[in-house]
Amino acid sequence: SQSQQEPIIKMKCCGVMYHQKCTTNWSHNHTHCEVCQAPIPTLLGFMPSAIMKVTHDKPNEFRIEYVVESGIQKSYHPKPGGKYLSTTKYMTIPSHEELLLGRLKYAFCNGHTL
Repeated sequence: SQSQQEPIIKMKCCGVMYHQKCTTNWSHNHTHCEVCQAPIPTLLGFMPSAIMKVTHDKPNEFRIEYVVESGIQKSYHPKPGGKYLSTTKYMTIPSHEELLLGRLKYAFCNGHTL
């Protein structure tokens, strides 16, 4: 069948197996295994060290500022030992998007934003 040909993911926590497509969709909303409740490890991204500042100065929006200082890439970056330049990036999202803000914070803390 079609489902038997899809890649299978085996959870290390309890050995339960899922189709890769199922775990990808499911993991966007869950941080623990649905069978044994063990935390699901997060893959860390390659972004450089940075600061994320969130302000709510305007009533209808969150303003997010990402600040990266110049530095040298670490062993887990694409070009270890290479230099990267400082930069500041801004974005705004509507203030009713608190779920999105939470996801952006989570992505930032795990190195997936910049």
